[in-house]
Amino acid sequence: MGDFTAAINQVRTLARSGFLGAATFAAVVSGGVTTVALAERVGTAVVGGKTVVLDSDGTWKYQDGTAASAVGGSSKCDKFINISVCLATLGWEKSPTKMGTFEAVYSLNRKVYMGVISEPNGKKDGMTPELVQRAILNTAGGAGKMTPTDVPVLATSDKVDGLPDTRSISFTIPLNGTPFVYHVAYYIDEERTWQFAFWMVGKEFRKELLADVATALKSIKYE
Repeated sequence: MGDFTAAINQVRTLARSGFLGAATFAAVVSGGVTTVALAERVGTAVVGGKTVVLDSDGTWKYQDGTAASAVGGSSKCDKFINISVCLATLGWEKSPTKMGTFEAVYSLNRKVYMGVISEPNGKKDGMTPELVQRAILNTAGGAGKMTPTDVPVLATSDKVDGLPDTRSISFTIPLNGTPFVYHVAYYIDEERTWQFAFWMVGKEFRKELLADVATALKSIKYE
């Protein structure tokens, strides 16, 4: 936890400096890490015969790992403008509070995080995949204190399984000496640009989590 705490402290420094004011990928991702990762277990209770874990951020989940939002009468999908994200039944937990410019932030077992980002500029405004990728790397470079061309890009793809007209980029940057790895899928419709950003501590996504990321992306539906 030491390295992770150090990275969170670096995020706080960025927030105080005004870095989080930019509605760009690295900025809002950093804001999400600050809020989501700091939740701690504060107690347990028994609800309907099942043990429930209570967290300091006001969220809860069943001790067997079932997400609270996946049971009872709650909706299994979150609806955005022309987008649906259906992560509840996959074990992802949604933060109950809005974070920065994220539409929503989710976590899977506190190991990998995903944020939905929407910006009101689309194809009609001249947005292109090249411009989106350039903006991502520009801001990532600023966060990692390096030039955009020095950001270690792990992979790019002009196709994302299950999502039409969607591209992706993966890269890693250090925050206060701790490496973070990001995988961002992005989609441009006529009115808006969408980013589905996944991140975790490390220089690459661990193999056991890659399948979770792929499955999560397949839960996203364009309407």
